Amino acid sequence: MTSDAHGPEWRPTWRNLLTWIGASFVALLVYSLVGAVLLQEGPVKALPRGGEVIGVVLASVLLGSTVIGLSYRRVPFNAKNFATFLVMSALSIVILLSFRWLLVDKVTLKTIGVSTAVPLVFGLVLVAIAVMGLLVGAVARRWPALLQPGQAELLLEQGRVVPLSLVVIAAMGAKLVLLSLAGPGGPVAPGVALVGVVVLIGVEIGLTRMIWPLIDELSQTLSRETGNASYYLIAMVGGGWATLAHLRFVPVPTPLDWLTMFTVFMLAASLVVLARRGLLAAG
Repeated sequence: MTSDAHGPEWRPTWRNLLTWIGASFVALLVYSLVGAVLLQEGPVKALPRGGEVIGVVLASVLLGSTVIGLSYRRVPFNAKNFATFLVMSALSIVILLSFRWLLVDKVTLKTIGVSTAVPLVFGLVLVAIAVMGLLVGAVARRWPALLQPGQAELLLEQGRVVPLSLVVIAAMGAKLVLLSLAGPGGPVAPGVALVGVVVLIGVEIGLTRMIWPLIDELSQTLSRETGNASYYLIAMVGGGWATLAHLRFVPVPTPLDWLTMFTVFMLAASLVVLARRGLLAAG
């Protein structure tokens, strides 16, 4: 993944990390300013103004650039890699702004509440991640030179596993979105949401059964370990929340809270399992 013009022996450095953080900070800041102007003039409600908003934007950009720097620390900073980052990040922002444009006149935080807004946002993020992943897969097939050396080959080697897995992730996110929009104050009728959720669950189960024989023994082992880890996370965190709620120390978790925890902890468990095996640092 890191063998480009710097040579196959190139290793990540602090300078490379800081360069990615600085460059991505500038890029995200520009995207934020351009996005703010477009939102003020476009078909959505005007954004609030003030010192607090500016502080939140700067803090978000700083956090985002730090995360990007850490994620790209093993990628040599050069014109090609940075251009690819600019294009992919712009696409992800467009996708998220499209979600906002679709929902801005239909739901508000005041009408649906925080406990419903959280799974709504998380579901939209999952859908956006899946869409971005599918776009990267399409690029790997048609324009592999635009990706990191070895990245296109790795994606192509996985065959149908990666796109099918991304569709499963999109279905998981869409399920949370539907359930959130069908709650009190939401624009989706409960009956419509029920039909949609049943279809999405069928997609998840069907594609998962298709994926299982396509993955190798290691991946199957990781999948089982993820299931075990997610169970313990749900038992500890969800069970702890339920215990405190029963004793009236905290609000009682809603059914949507539990459904969100099932999704969040399954994804978190997969990261824990990969980290324990040292696979997150690979590449």
